[in-house]
Amino acid sequence: MRWRTLVDRLPVAVVIVASRTDRILYVNDCAVGFLGRPRRELRGETLAGLLAPAPRPGTPLGYEDDSPGSGRAVLIRRPDGSTVPALETAFQHGRRAGVHMLEDERSGQRLRRQIQTIFSHSPVSLALIDRTGKLALGGGGDMPAVSEGLARASHMSMLDAFADESEGLDLLRFALAGHPVSQTINAYGGSYDLTLTPVTDESGQVAQVVASGLNSTARERSRSRTTDLAYIAHEALKTTDSAVLWTLAVDTLACGLRAHVSVWDVLDEPTLVCAAASGTPLDPPVELGRQLAAGGVPLDGVLSDGVAGGGRPDGRTAVDGWYTITAAVGPAEHPERLILAQRPASDENAAFSPDDEQHIQAIADVLGSALTRLAAEQQLLHSSRHDGLTGLINRVAMIRHLRLVVNRGVLEGRRTGVIFVDLDGFKAVNDTYGHKAGDAVLRAVADRLRDAVRSEDVVARLGGDEFAVVCSDVPGSAEVEGVANRIVDRVAEPIPAGGATLAVTASVGVAISGSGVTGPDRLLNAADIAMYAAKRGGGGRCVVYEPWMRINSHSRAEPAGPPAPGGSP
Repeated sequence: MRWRTLVDRLPVAVVIVASRTDRILYVNDCAVGFLGRPRRELRGETLAGLLAPAPRPGTPLGYEDDSPGSGRAVLIRRPDGSTVPALETAFQHGRRAGVHMLEDERSGQRLRRQIQTIFSHSPVSLALIDRTGKLALGGGGDMPAVSEGLARASHMSMLDAFADESEGLDLLRFALAGHPVSQTINAYGGSYDLTLTPVTDESGQVAQVVASGLNSTARERSRSRTTDLAYIAHEALKTTDSAVLWTLAVDTLACGLRAHVSVWDVLDEPTLVCAAASGTPLDPPVELGRQLAAGGVPLDGVLSDGVAGGGRPDGRTAVDGWYTITAAVGPAEHPERLILAQRPASDENAAFSPDDEQHIQAIADVLGSALTRLAAEQQLLHSSRHDGLTGLINRVAMIRHLRLVVNRGVLEGRRTGVIFVDLDGFKAVNDTYGHKAGDAVLRAVADRLRDAVRSEDVVARLGGDEFAVVCSDVPGSAEVEGVANRIVDRVAEPIPAGGATLAVTASVGVAISGSGVTGPDRLLNAADIAMYAAKRGGGGRCVVYEPWMRINSHSRAEPAGPPAPGGSP
């Protein structure tokens, strides 16, 4: 028969038996050799009489499958009394015959050892899981907790072996329901790339699930840290508040490093700026941080007693019971601040790695660049709003402040006063003693104005020898007039400059917001008119604005006086 010719050529031993009697009806050539008996002796024998069950403790790959068509370990009895380990796989062929295939178990053992060697050196965990959640075979991977779970699954369900990993089990149930899965999950304190592929049988039902997993903790940590660094760099480019940036940095580092993170100002005496903690229930002693910050930056070694002696902890040596790494912010020779990251030295906490040190230093470098930018921007902003000679705010900044105060006063029912100051005799100082002496006079006048005004008042230099004072929330002209008179008195005091004693006086005009003088521009103009009235009156005095002074004020000439009652202006 043609089928016998084909079966005889198979490289596997095939035995066909009668279903009811278990007597051998046919053996192929490979089976004759494997069973060690001539074909004529085998015919009519019961297969069970030639085989004996061989209890197996389980293969290195998992457990022995007992589903239909699966293999079982047996021993073949040879005529000489010896036995050969084999793997028997049985199939029913119709109602009358059964087909048994026998494989040399020693070949299977070699195959399993080879596969086990692959698993032992593979970073990928692999598993074959049946529809009940039982492990057929599995192994591999470099995450010890997963390997231990697969070992437990050799004698229990995967659902029991990984009972503490609910996310992974939910995905396994999803795959057993026929849905492929490819997802990164959080498992055993790390990240794990999990792929689950359902395998269906002839009826379309899920018979098995092929699972593969890869420990992606290092990759995800690198990705997360790159994202954190990019976010901090982005914020560093746009923020105008360094305090916000420091808070963001310590919160990000504390979360990413699972550590206590603090920032110290080290320009003078070490001062704690801010701190945050994640993953540690304890905070390191503040004094320890102060000692580390005071040790100098960069620190290059730690004394055995844990006190920084101008040394930098390497992250793997405990300092007073704390793993510590540091990063300098700013120029290495003269850093502005120091970042400390600390974890309690215990069995539960790993020491810091070189990657941790690189991460904290990368963020420190971004913060250093941000500090440089913010300092430059602050300097430009200060220069744009302040007079370089006296340090007072300039005319532009004063107008902006006056507009804000006046508008707020209108809403809140508060009055605002403006004092306009012009120096008398300043041109003579410049002409006689030179511009250097004139600059000294202007600086001295600026200092005296600061001393004469109230703490809430704002003093500005408008240009040349003109100054202004904005007095917010005043009850009336009397209080502003009192400030103005103090200014007149203080400015009139002698000014030592370059070995000479110089003297100037001040013409001061006062205006108060109210009826007829509501807007900031009109208020400043009214004070200017009053100042010129004081100057026309001989200088060294204070004049409060009156509405009649505005007559012909565009010429900045003082009118002769208030219009006569009933007369024309």
